[in-house]
Amino acid sequence: MEVIVLIDNNPHPTQDLLIEHGLSLYFEKDGYKWLFDVGASDGFHANATRLGIAMEEVDYLILSHAHFDHTGGLQHFLEINTKAKIYLSEHLVGMSYYSYSKGDKRSIGMNTSLIDRYPNRFHWVSENTKLSSHVNLLATVPNKYAR
Repeated sequence: MEVIVLIDNNPHPTQDLLIEHGLSLYFEKDGYKWLFDVGASDGFHANATRLGIAMEEVDYLILSHAHFDHTGGLQHFLEINTKAKIYLSEHLVGMSYYSYSKGDKRSIGMNTSLIDRYPNRFHWVSENTKLSSHVNLLATVPNKYAR
């Protein structure tokens, strides 16, 4: 299986692709097209277009967590893709995420209003889930180390 990095904070060694503090990955498996996270902006889509990948054809989007650098492109994705099922953890409900790294408190969480605007697209996961023959979503990761 080939995994294509659509966007992250490292320049591509041979292609002129956008970079940002964020992540978006694309792969195909079991006859489906998968997207893992959507970066911090619509840059993932611009890079996908440059690489010949049609975001309109993505069947599944998995959101790893609710930080903006992994979900910031979600509104753009929802506007261009009308069919993909979007999977995310039910532990995100009611959560807020903030950073104090630059002195002031600032939100670094996803735009949760999109869940209200597109409720039928989101599928909440609370346990490990088999999404296809070879793609499994791990939702319960044991914490082996005390914090």
